[in-house]
Amino acid sequence: MKKLILAVLLLLSIGVMTVVDLNVIRQAPYPSLSQEQIK
Repeated sequence: MKKLILAVLLLLSIGVMTVVDLNVIRQAPYPSLSQEQIK
């Protein structure tokens, strides 16, 4: 059970990080650099 909980926490943290990264990329002042990071 502990492994399942750890796996869920990892997935949640990864999801939050991806959302934060997307928000940061959208607000980036240099669109060319942000587009390179998305690829």
